[in-house]
Amino acid sequence: MSKDVWRFIDLAEKEPWECRALREVITEPTFTIACLRTYALLGAKTSINDINVAECVVRNIPIVRGIESGGASLYTPSVLNFCVFYPENEANKAVQFMVEACKNLGLLAIPKLGSNDVVINGRKATGRSDDLERRFFSGMYTIDFDYDLADAVLQIPDNKFYDKTHKTVRDWVTSMSKEAGRVISMEEGKQSLLDACETVYDCKLVPGELSVAEETRLAELEEKFHSEEWVNYGKWSDVKEYWRP
Repeated sequence: MSKDVWRFIDLAEKEPWECRALREVITEPTFTIACLRTYALLGAKTSINDINVAECVVRNIPIVRGIESGGASLYTPSVLNFCVFYPENEANKAVQFMVEACKNLGLLAIPKLGSNDVVINGRKATGRSDDLERRFFSGMYTIDFDYDLADAVLQIPDNKFYDKTHKTVRDWVTSMSKEAGRVISMEEGKQSLLDACETVYDCKLVPGELSVAEETRLAELEEKFHSEEWVNYGKWSDVKEYWRP
């Protein structure tokens, strides 16, 4: 029996906001890996106070708010962001996918009970955000991590760690290279994700591009993703009925 064919789109040339806005655009089975740039990410309902805005301005680091749940996080060129747009009846394979991706690098990862994180040796190696209505999940896959930059940019509230043994980002977050005890290249990390997608979803990934209609819709979302109302407050309406805290 032939395998289902999915698109694979490498979003390396896209801006951070575009990579996030595509969650509102793509509807067919697609696997994306996004953009190797430095930016601070806010979840849909995360306070902007969880990010040091002044530090981001000084360092010229964009702040982007996504449509998924999740807290504040830092992306750099050594952190891969993946997104799986899956078909119907395939909503329960996210954990299996993340564990398989780590296994492809020779690492034993296990899900952390009660969270969307996957841990290696008790520390967060990768995590995800789900959108069951739009049928996708996305996550960060940390090949290496800039702890000093994270300390400068992220202002994670103490209650974020109330149920964790480790009490700071530096202690809690690990990386694939750190756990493997060797330098893992970005290409090796990317391939481990591609292989995991094909294995877990029993599909064949074929390189593709966004359609004209998808590019058009993406352009239409630029106003929203750059607006003060969305970035600062997570609220957007084309009739400008905003709620502010």
